[in-house]
Amino acid sequence: FDDGPNPLTTPDILAILEKEQVPATFFVVGSRIPGNEVLLQRMAHDGDEIGNHSWNHPDFTKLTPVQIKQQIDQTQAVVLAAGVPAPTLFRPPYGAVNDMVRSNVDLTFALWNEDPKDWAANRPTQVIAASETAAQPGGVVDLHDIYHLTSHALTPIIDNLKGRSFHFVTMSQLMAGQPVPPHGEFFGR
Repeated sequence: FDDGPNPLTTPDILAILEKEQVPATFFVVGSRIPGNEVLLQRMAHDGDEIGNHSWNHPDFTKLTPVQIKQQIDQTQAVVLAAGVPAPTLFRPPYGAVNDMVRSNVDLTFALWNEDPKDWAANRPTQVIAASETAAQPGGVVDLHDIYHLTSHALTPIIDNLKGRSFHFVTMSQLMAGQPVPPHGEFFGR
C-alpha cells in the first residue's frame, strides 16, 4: 500500500488485513505521519512492514542529490520517532527512477508489477476486477491506503485471491532468498 497513512482510510485497511490475517507492506509518506503515529505502531504490531515512500511524494528524477537525501532522511526519522523500526525498503513516488536516484538512495528499491489503478477508479468493482486480472504468482500488487474505494474493494480481492490459492506476504518476505543487490530494484518474482 502506498501514500498513507490516512486517518480516515488506513484504519479500515488495517482492520481488514487483521481480520483476513493478511500481512502487507505500507510505503508511507513521511509528512503524513505526524499525528498518525498510532497507525504505524499498529502496522508494526500486526506484522505489517513499513517502507519509505518519501517525505512529500515528489518525482525523485527531478530532485538534486541533496533533496533526495532530505526526502529519505526526514521520512526515516519520523518513522523511528513513531517507535517503529526504520524502513529498509524504498518505493519511489510514481516509480520514477534513474541512475542519479539509484546512486543517492541507500535503501532497496521495492517496486511493483501489478497496478489495478485504484487511484483512477470510480467504483470498487473496477479495482476488484483489475486486481483479479492482474494478480500473478510472485507478483506485487500496488494499492493505496488513502482511498475509501480501495478499502471497499479489499475484502473481495483477498477472498478471490485466497480462493485461487494465493498466499500473501510482505515485500521483504517475497524478496527473501532472491538475488537482489542492496540498491537493486525488486518488482516481484
